[in-house]
Amino acid sequence: MVDTLGAYMPRNNTNNSLIESLLQRISNIETVTKDGIEKHKGYVQNIKVQVDQHGISTYGSLSRLLNGNNVQSLDSASLALAVEKLSDEMHFSMYDAKITRLDIAQNLSLSRPPSNYFESLLSQERKERLPHKHGVYFRNTQGESVFYDKIAEIKKYKTNVPKEIRDQNILKFEVRYYKHRNVCKRVGIPEMTVGKLCEPTVYRGLLYNWVNEYSKVEKKKEVDLFEDEVFRQPKKFCDRMTYQGIQSIGGFEPINVIIRQARERGVFKSYKQVVSLRRKIQAFKRIENGSIDNPLVFEMDGKVLDILLHSD
Repeated sequence: MVDTLGAYMPRNNTNNSLIESLLQRISNIETVTKDGIEKHKGYVQNIKVQVDQHGISTYGSLSRLLNGNNVQSLDSASLALAVEKLSDEMHFSMYDAKITRLDIAQNLSLSRPPSNYFESLLSQERKERLPHKHGVYFRNTQGESVFYDKIAEIKKYKTNVPKEIRDQNILKFEVRYYKHRNVCKRVGIPEMTVGKLCEPTVYRGLLYNWVNEYSKVEKKKEVDLFEDEVFRQPKKFCDRMTYQGIQSIGGFEPINVIIRQARERGVFKSYKQVVSLRRKIQAFKRIENGSIDNPLVFEMDGKVLDILLHSD
C-alpha cells in the first residue's frame, strides 16, 4: 500500500556526530550553496538525502529500499520492516520525522493491456486530467491520482521486469499526497510522522483513502453498442445483433409471450428448458439505449473491492 515516502527531521532532533556520520555515508554527494545556505545532497541506498543547517530531508521508495524494486507496494508488516531499515541506513531513528510526501498504491492485475482502460477514466473533482503515453494523471496542488502501466514504467527505466509479473497486464493506481499539511489532512492526524505509518489504524485509514480516491474518479460507465472492438469479437457482435432483433419486435415482453405460447403448445420437454431460455433472454437486458455496461470499469471496480476486502 505504501511506496514512496518523503520525510523531514529537524536538526535539533539529532546531534552533530550522527550528522557527520551520515555525511560520510552519502554516495554521489554534492554540496551546493543557495541563499547563503549550504546543502549536501546525495543518496543512501536508493533514498535521496539532503542535509543543511535546518535539518535532514529524505525521499524515495520504501518498497525499493526493502525489496530491491517497487513492483509490489508494502503491506503493514513489510512497511514496519522498511521503516526500521530506513532508520538503520540513516544510523538514527526516523520514527519522529515529519512526512512531507506520501504515495499509496496497489497493482490491479487486469485481463487487457492497461492502455485499454485509460479512456474510461474521465475526470476527478478539482483535479486536472493529464493524459500521458503510459497513463492518466489527475493533478492539483495538493497531490495526484495516477493510473499507469507498471510494466511500461519498468521498461522505461531499462530495468528487468520481474518474472512473476512479466506476462501480466498491471495497471497501477497510485495516490500521491504533497506536503506535510496535506498528508495530515488526508490521514486525519494533526502531526503525521513516519512512526505513525506503522500503526494498524493509520495503515487501514490509508487503504480507505486509496479506495475513496479511486471512487472519486468519474468513469465511463457505458460503452457504445457497436464500438470498434465488438467487430473483432464474433460472440459479442452476435449478442448485440440479437439484442437489436429483440428491440425490433417490441422488446422483451413479446419474447416472453412467444415463449409462453410455445410452452402451451408442448414444444418444451421440461420446465427446465423454459427457465434456461428465459435466463438467456434476460441476459440481454443489461444492454439498453444503444449502450452496454462498461466491462473495463466493472473489472477495475471488482479488483479494487477485492483489495479492500482482503488487505491485512
